Amino acid sequence: MANEQSSLLDTPIVSTYNSDHSANLLKFRRAIGINTAASDSPAYLSDLENARQSARGLYKQVLTLRQFKNRLHRVFEAIFYSALGTQIVLGAVLTALGPVAKLHSRAITILGIFNTSIAGLLTILKGQGVPERFRKDEYQMKKVQNYIEEMDVRLSVGGADEFTGEELDQVVQETWARYNAAVDGAERNKLSVSFKRKDSGRSRGVNVEPRGINPISRTEL
Repeated sequence: MANEQSSLLDTPIVSTYNSDHSANLLKFRRAIGINTAASDSPAYLSDLENARQSARGLYKQVLTLRQFKNRLHRVFEAIFYSALGTQIVLGAVLTALGPVAKLHSRAITILGIFNTSIAGLLTILKGQGVPERFRKDEYQMKKVQNYIEEMDVRLSVGGADEFTGEELDQVVQETWARYNAAVDGAERNKLSVSFKRKDSGRSRGVNVEPRGINPISRTEL
């Protein structure tokens, strides 16, 4: 799919551009920040790859946040699976040293400390929803980027009547709404992890259903 999308973006526009068509595309790019330099060249208007390099405003924020979340996901994914693999190896070594524990008591103690530390690290990462939380955040930003580039392609290859001025304003507003929703979703994912930890801590040892009360009878009341 990525190759198909790139081929669409890189395909030169051979249709005839009129002033209204070029104006709509330039207005959209200036509003989103894809490219702020004005040009009447059809090849320039269709070159989205160069527009990414000189992105500003909203489009730059989308690209930057997506790349940042992607790096976080890759880094913490490597840390998570490395720690998990190390814990498996340490567990196997400790099991093998079990029969000769008296001869290697110091080594077993040191390995046990490392194993416990790694287990604590894995617990922290899992409690924070890492690395899956960063993957979800990246995916939401990718959806915003795809929407922006889809609208850019439609304006590039469509006719002059593809979008009216009012419809173009609605597209810009929808783009900002999708971006804000993605940012808010990332914050909600972060907060939901914290609330889940607090709620799980409060619910431990608490009997939710009082004794002697039938839940069905309460529902009927």
